[in-house]
Amino acid sequence: RVLPLRTFEERGIRWAGSSDYDVSPFAPAIALWAASARQTMLGTHGDSPWGGDESVGVHDTLRAYTSVAARQVFLEDKIGSIEVGKLADLVVWDRDLLATPIDELREAAPTLTIMNGEIVFQADD
Repeated sequence: RVLPLRTFEERGIRWAGSSDYDVSPFAPAIALWAASARQTMLGTHGDSPWGGDESVGVHDTLRAYTSVAARQVFLEDKIGSIEVGKLADLVVWDRDLLATPIDELREAAPTLTIMNGEIVFQADD
């Protein structure tokens, strides 16, 4: 059982996502898809080699990459959620990630990134 994410959720274990994770590309959309689909990128290892019964929802995965990750590094008072007094770091996506079918999550792309209240990336229209 590799990365039993659903079991973690059911037992109240807060797991954090990160970009240095060694089994998926750096792209956050791929990580969202991987946690929910529990499939390999190329589909070369049969049906759900990661254990489909351990999949989690997109909301849980977003929380793992934001508020839970901030807590893991003891910065939950500064980052991890959109609140008054916290750093204004956020990403705007080209679609509603919570309403996107799991199979389409890999195609999601950021359209705007703001760090410290400043736009640092804006996709071409």
